[in-house]
Amino acid sequence: MIRDDTVYIKDEHECRDDLDDFTLDELLLIILGLEPDIPIKGRTFLTKLVFNMWNELKLLGYQIEDPEFYGYKYGPYSDFVLYNLELLWYANKIDIEGTLRERQIYKLTEKGKRKAKELLKLLKKEDVNRLKEIRMGLEQSRLKRGYIKYTYEEWKPYTTKSEAKIETIWDKINEL
Repeated sequence: MIRDDTVYIKDEHECRDDLDDFTLDELLLIILGLEPDIPIKGRTFLTKLVFNMWNELKLLGYQIEDPEFYGYKYGPYSDFVLYNLELLWYANKIDIEGTLRERQIYKLTEKGKRKAKELLKLLKKEDVNRLKEIRMGLEQSRLKRGYIKYTYEEWKPYTTKSEAKIETIWDKINEL
């Protein structure tokens, strides 16, 4: 794969609903930019993080491009999240370490850090602080898979098709 700084992602007038404050690729940069020096580990965790942040921003009154989440094997899933991650990688805004068969690590490049910083300035300071709390809370709880419990409890409609049943997961967590 070839990657360079000239990759075209989206024109401001294309793919953006005039009512949206942020596109999905911008949401991803915001999430990674909340703690720019702390990479996000794991595709499943990142997907759940995007899902929770997208919902939180909607509750705070922001309009975000719809990632079209649906219930899947491990809870909420969106093909568009992975697609936008790939576009950001091609645009040299994020680095992705690891392969599809192993845990991937997502982090901002210098170009991505600059863009994320610009985007974060568009949010209210208290909203940025709230998102940081959520990100770090879910990051810390990930050691015991607490982010799964949070997602399952907060957003039940997206977990009905999940093969991972929360009762089983929580029993295993409590054994640790």
